[in-house]
Amino acid sequence: MDIESEGSIELQGDEEPDIDDEDVFPPSFMQEHTDHDSLWDFFGNSQWEIDGEEDLKAVPDDEFDAYVAANSNFDDWDEMKAKAAAQMLAREMDF
Repeated sequence: MDIESEGSIELQGDEEPDIDDEDVFPPSFMQEHTDHDSLWDFFGNSQWEIDGEEDLKAVPDDEFDAYVAANSNFDDWDEMKAKAAAQMLAREMDF
């Protein structure tokens, strides 16, 4: 899962559709798992300027994982993305 730019996330793969960031990280998910109302608020309160995928890729993984661990109920970014994706799929499939 890659961050395209504010408001859009692109899943890795050749022909996968762009997905709005709020589809994957809706306010309810962010409020339940962080102290932030949106993914972009979460990014904006970090020490880095993250305005899109390239900005996020430039942040060292271990440092961003530490930020996620300190500011959410996840141990790292991969865990946060996996939980968000699983919940999105469940919503899409009406589970």
